[in-house]
Amino acid sequence: MPYEHRLSPDTLQLLTLSILHPEHEKIGDVTAVFVKSRYSNIFLEVMDIDEELHTIGSAIFDKYGEIRPWLVDGEYHKGSGVWGRELNDGKLFFVFCVSVEPQYREQGVASWALQQLYASEYVDKDDKFLCWPSPIPRPPSDQWVAVFDGIVDFFRKVGYRRVGATAFFAYSQDPDHPSRKKDRLDDFDPDYTFNTPGPHPRSALQDAIFADKSENIVRVIQDAHAKDPSCIHQPDSHGFRPIHIAVMSDNLHALRKLIALGLTNEDFHLRQNGDHLTPLEALSGEMRESREFQEIFKREGWQGHSDTKLQLEAMLKRAMGHPMPATDDEYMSKKKWGCTCDKCHGGWLSPRTMIRLHGEVSIRSSCDLLLDLRETDAAEVGGDTVLDDIDDVVPREAMETMFIEFNSFLSYIPLRLWRDMFKTFITGYSILFRTIAQLLSRYILPTESTVLAEAVDNFDYFENNSLKFYFNKGGRVEYALAAMADYAENDPFDLYTDDERYKKTSPCVNDREFDIVKKMIGLDPKETWGPYSASPQRQEPLWTFDSDDSEAEELKALFGKEESGGEEFDEEESEEEEDGEEASNEEESNEEEGETLGSEEDIDGS
Repeated sequence: MPYEHRLSPDTLQLLTLSILHPEHEKIGDVTAVFVKSRYSNIFLEVMDIDEELHTIGSAIFDKYGEIRPWLVDGEYHKGSGVWGRELNDGKLFFVFCVSVEPQYREQGVASWALQQLYASEYVDKDDKFLCWPSPIPRPPSDQWVAVFDGIVDFFRKVGYRRVGATAFFAYSQDPDHPSRKKDRLDDFDPDYTFNTPGPHPRSALQDAIFADKSENIVRVIQDAHAKDPSCIHQPDSHGFRPIHIAVMSDNLHALRKLIALGLTNEDFHLRQNGDHLTPLEALSGEMRESREFQEIFKREGWQGHSDTKLQLEAMLKRAMGHPMPATDDEYMSKKKWGCTCDKCHGGWLSPRTMIRLHGEVSIRSSCDLLLDLRETDAAEVGGDTVLDDIDDVVPREAMETMFIEFNSFLSYIPLRLWRDMFKTFITGYSILFRTIAQLLSRYILPTESTVLAEAVDNFDYFENNSLKFYFNKGGRVEYALAAMADYAENDPFDLYTDDERYKKTSPCVNDREFDIVKKMIGLDPKETWGPYSASPQRQEPLWTFDSDDSEAEELKALFGKEESGGEEFDEEESEEEEDGEEASNEEESNEEEGETLGSEEDIDGS
């Protein structure tokens, strides 16, 4: 049967391969979706266009489109271990449906059709194929196991092997890949003992833990333990023990009491249950899913792990003997933003991110480098003209739109200010980059207040006038901060592999978390911060959807770009100032403006 699916044509493509018989015409088809590109950190957003696509994609990959680390390194979760980080390379194809008319089955038609898919013009040799074996339509319950096992066996016969301990399978075209060497009978299968249909009642103690999160649960657990000490270790019919219920229901009082009564090593490490997870793994999974949901659907983005989850995690790790800070409060402060290196400033700014930010802003800390368009295709900017330095900007004339639009950093100035892009304005903008570089060199977080405070005392009369001109025309510190953060994020990691400072630091999950960086330096995620373009074709959103699909329209509204960033600015007609002349007759100075915005936030860089 054909597989109906609605996709974003710019990011995903639906392929339907019809199987044609020379006499009986169409006798089946193969339906697949391929991901054209693993966009930066929004892979899971791309997958969320379809429930099945997201279920497969999020189980195997993170938001960068890279395989989840536990599927490679986890003692249990790696399964047979035949799949690794090679899944990060090449395009991804999701095989959604292989359908053959009943009278032509078991004749090699389906396997032949898959080979035609692999040989199609859309497929390269490094591309990988994923599937979720499941019957369509769903058979009666008493036939489910037999039908399901038959489908799994088919995919294994044609070379697919399970990815870790998940429900999903993958295929590599490389005949020497470990998955192609693994006998299908030796492929990993999870234990489905606890996944039987029907009701799975909990014990009275577990029901109480699930329902009562007040301090009263402490006495309930104590009384139950007094009557039967083994009750705190007893699993329910799903295999979950009281510790699992306490963790999954966010019951701090219950978990603390269970630990105090003496949980065993088995209680902490057993995963013989319906989810195949230890209590700590279950908690980590809930925290990860909550974070990914907020990153996709909340305009304000992820707000950090909740205090309750962090307290539960601290209690578990301390009881299991993990190296821990002296207090739970210290642990919560370190882990609020997911730090894994224990060196993040404020728990979120990793040493490697600091190095990348400083490296990016340092090379743009002069007017000449800020204006350098030599990397730009001359044809794109309308000819052979190149601005090498600030002296190439004509005094008393605003810079031409084409030079602004194709300049990596000037394009972060909103369109409404382009008419004021004079030499003095650009000079003031460039001073902000120099100021940010000075702050980062001293391990001070650049924000609007710290940048203004730094700029007050470090520039001469003419430079201060350029800054005043920039601000009086509507310029903001945030425009420079946004440019810095975006370009640091998009710089490839290998640019820093030879940096001695970089080599001395430990990798951290926060090394790529630039959404957190932007939020912490004062860039409101509800606003758009550039780059901006005067060309309509360059302003189209990344996503496009069918206009008659109400759900797609909601998603389009969610992902669509806003037209402007920052607060509104009332443009006024004015004659540009010569470089070096005083740009404003207002009484307030930059120093006064900086003082009203607060003090510096010093970050210890040791």
